[in-house]
Amino acid sequence: MLPGAYRLEEAREALTSIQAISNKGVERLLSIYGGRAIEIVELARALPEGGRCIDSDRSVLAAEVVFAIREEMALTLTDIVHRRLMIGLSATQGLELYGVVARIAGAEFGWDE
Repeated sequence: MLPGAYRLEEAREALTSIQAISNKGVERLLSIYGGRAIEIVELARALPEGGRCIDSDRSVLAAEVVFAIREEMALTLTDIVHRRLMIGLSATQGLELYGVVARIAGAEFGWDE
């Protein structure tokens, strides 16, 4: 079985319970994480700002950045943006989100300015 290829309907239901995220965001998260998106929802609920969307399309949750670090062992911004969240694969390479991703990751890693 492929990672995340389980509990898809449960994950969809959990994601749609987050009011901030769009339908496009739900589909995006399911396509990347599959059933593991349930873990992102749990993290979004546990973090003060975790359920907040960080993009104008309302498809990227703040909790995803933390999930990439805590659960997927991402260590760099490039890894988070391109390999984990995959927002770096867009036409703009995710440039508009670099600052907010860096702030979230910095808080998680304890980075200074």
